[in-house]
Amino acid sequence: MSLTFRTVVGSALVGLLSACTTALWHPWIDKQVAGPSASPRQARLVSLRIVKPPPSTPAKIARWCGYWHGWFGYSKEFDMKIVFARIEGDEAIIQYSWATANAQNVSILRGKFSGDEVEMKLPVGGHLSIRLRPNGNEMEIVQRTGRGEIALEFYGLLTTRTGQRVSR
Repeated sequence: MSLTFRTVVGSALVGLLSACTTALWHPWIDKQVAGPSASPRQARLVSLRIVKPPPSTPAKIARWCGYWHGWFGYSKEFDMKIVFARIEGDEAIIQYSWATANAQNVSILRGKFSGDEVEMKLPVGGHLSIRLRPNGNEMEIVQRTGRGEIALEFYGLLTTRTGQRVSR
């Protein structure tokens, strides 16, 4: 196989993958179990009112609305909370909060529904993808930062808190 052919095929694959709006998920996350984080510090939330989705919102999108919490990182070292506060068409206003022993962050983000996932850009760079597990009560997260050989991926798993889901 010639170098030119490999370059053309490789470039086409990179273009195809970058054109996809849904994340590529590592099978590691499928085997993980929801539960508390290992962080000694709890992620904090700012006051943000959760708005019920309008009746015209499809059920598969409306089910995202509400409070989610759990762990993030391969050692579960991040405590994480996510609130889907408002859903407007194919977009959502999301509060994204995490804490470790040494740091914490709270951001308000705008996510876009794409298939069965929600995609968003992070203010510090990188990309966050979220998908629900088939049971609808657990949420898988992947955060990607960097590119090529220096790209980093972090995964997490969140669940809903009883009484914190917003139904239509």
